[in-house]
Amino acid sequence: MVTEVNEDIQVCAHFREGRLFPLWFVWHSRFYKVTSVTSRWSSREGRAAKHHLTVLAGGTCELYELCFDTERLAWSLGRIASAA
Repeated sequence: MVTEVNEDIQVCAHFREGRLFPLWFVWHSRFYKVTSVTSRWSSREGRAAKHHLTVLAGGTCELYELCFDTERLAWSLGRIASAA
């Protein structure tokens, strides 16, 4: 089941070898520690490049799609995919 969210979130991330790695994010005042990045891709929306990362977080079996917008310099939570 996939749930559309499309809400701004807080993310702590770093760059390593030219790649973006999120460490944790906060959504609705809840802290999620990223345990792994499962996929990544880029898209364009007008002038903005968007970097999408699908991550596992907090020991859950849910996948979270994080998106970094290079024009706004902001992160958002796009979708959540769960097994249920």
